[in-house]
Amino acid sequence: MAFQSMYNNFEGRETLAKEVLEWRHRGVIEELTARIAAVEGVDAKLKTIFDWHEVWFTSEVFSGCLFERAIAEYGMSEPDVSDVAVRHKKALLNLFEEVLREEFDAGEAKRLASVILMLIDGATAHARAFRDPRMARQAWRAMQALLAEARQRSAH
Repeated sequence: MAFQSMYNNFEGRETLAKEVLEWRHRGVIEELTARIAAVEGVDAKLKTIFDWHEVWFTSEVFSGCLFERAIAEYGMSEPDVSDVAVRHKKALLNLFEEVLREEFDAGEAKRLASVILMLIDGATAHARAFRDPRMARQAWRAMQALLAEARQRSAH
């Protein structure tokens, strides 16, 4: 479909952007949720998240995070668009927290979930800038160290 034809099917550029973000949001959350449900244990579930990102980073269509670009481009000027991006980030945090609550208390799960999101966001930006898909693996290794530290703290 020609780019102009897509615009003709939507009220404007922002409406098109919002619909694309909604579509991508649903796809990512559904896929990550299914992958997490297919494995047992906190470490295995979290590893699937990082593995999914590594596969994405190596794909031909990888061009960074659509949600980050939407926040950067639209900010508060188009809340209908940026709200979808923020909602996506919150959904990821909730997904990560849900996994982490299998082992950690709510406070620690929330803290670790925010670190996971930060590691993934950083790995995504680095993978895009430097065309280096290994960033997902490096982010996973950092997460393993943080999990070990959190487990040690909770044992005392």
